[in-house]
Amino acid sequence: MDDEARHLLPAYVAGSLAPDDCSRVERAVQGSPVLLAEAMELELVNEHLLGLRAVLDAELRTVDV
Repeated sequence: MDDEARHLLPAYVAGSLAPDDCSRVERAVQGSPVLLAEAMELELVNEHLLGLRAVLDAELRTVDV
């Protein structure tokens, strides 16, 4: 399950998994310190990318006006 959960971690962190998959990955993450660390790292990356996207979107709106 760790390999499958690891493969699904990006979608899990992004909140885009189906409920059944989300539950399976969540159980795997809760049972594995390694997967938990990877999920936390992906969450930080995701937050950073969303912040960059917000900045770029704001800059594009300024240019388009």
